[in-house]
Amino acid sequence: MKYLCIDPSGTGTTGMVFFGADGKSKHTFFENKNKSWEEHLNFIINIVRECKPDIVIYENTTYIYGRQHQGTVGLYKLIGGIVALRYVFDFIQEVNSIAVNQVKPFKDKLFRGQEQIEGLTCQAGRGKGWRYKRQKISLHQLDALVVYHL
Repeated sequence: MKYLCIDPSGTGTTGMVFFGADGKSKHTFFENKNKSWEEHLNFIINIVRECKPDIVIYENTTYIYGRQHQGTVGLYKLIGGIVALRYVFDFIQEVNSIAVNQVKPFKDKLFRGQEQIEGLTCQAGRGKGWRYKRQKISLHQLDALVVYHL
């Protein structure tokens, strides 16, 4: 099975990780920084065309915030586009989501060293940060990796 995991943002940074057929060794990280949710969706569509994942999993919002922010509507639209991918690409077997209130607590435990993901390391200091199998990754790509792990 091939997986594409997405940490979506309608107006900021969308992070993604693709895992090839064996689900472990072959992986590729992607990131898109843009203020337009349509550009994020186009980026995701191009990755889907290129990688042909069987399963797409994205970090889903709780849809309830203590405060709304400008990117909320764009995020909702982008999530709608992600959900619709299975109707556009016949090779996608499933589109699933993991709630943000599952991802964030797990990521907090990673920061504190209470949880681990094989191949994931973090080094403190300027220019260090998170690495997955020695490849530096952003916090958005880390979220996509946590989505895959969960």
